Amino acid sequence: MERETWLDKAVSNYHAAELFMNYWKNDSHYFNFIGHYLQQTVEFCMKYQLEQADIKYPDERYEIDQLIRIGKENRADMLLTDYIDDHSEMFTLWEFQSNENIPYQIEQKKLFRAMDEVRIFLGQMLDQEQQLDDERKFLKDGSLLKQKELNSRLLSKYFPNSDQLTLLDDGTSHNADKFLKQAYIMRNKA
Repeated sequence: MERETWLDKAVSNYHAAELFMNYWKNDSHYFNFIGHYLQQTVEFCMKYQLEQADIKYPDERYEIDQLIRIGKENRADMLLTDYIDDHSEMFTLWEFQSNENIPYQIEQKKLFRAMDEVRIFLGQMLDQEQQLDDERKFLKDGSLLKQKELNSRLLSKYFPNSDQLTLLDDGTSHNADKFLKQAYIMRNKA
């Protein structure tokens, strides 16, 4: 079985929040549970992005604002909406209050807005991940190959001198695109 990623866990937590919201959106007793699942969704998305960037973070740290700070300090290319960034402390507070059994009730208006914003954020995360998956190719040994490297290998195999300019070349990528298209045609025939 494939290892569950932080992004997989984020999706599961969001689905749990949706379930609670669909059944108990008018019952304030369940608002804290929904808030907890939304916080977990955002936290797991942040951890996933840090891991993808090979950035270490303390295991005991779960504060979203701290995970964001670690990403920024390490210049990670992290997806982050303004809402998530601006409300990171609120999400962390929801987590803390649900774990500590503090008499606290999340406001319905804030919860509904957070639900929409986390859905948008998670959707953007999944779209970005799909784009990355589309760019990745697996080799026979199971290692990962990005599309750019795959293109480079094809050009090297079928047109080893394609990177050299000719006297008639104007320096545009038009010739490289033609070579690449032809390399894919040749590869598919093989």
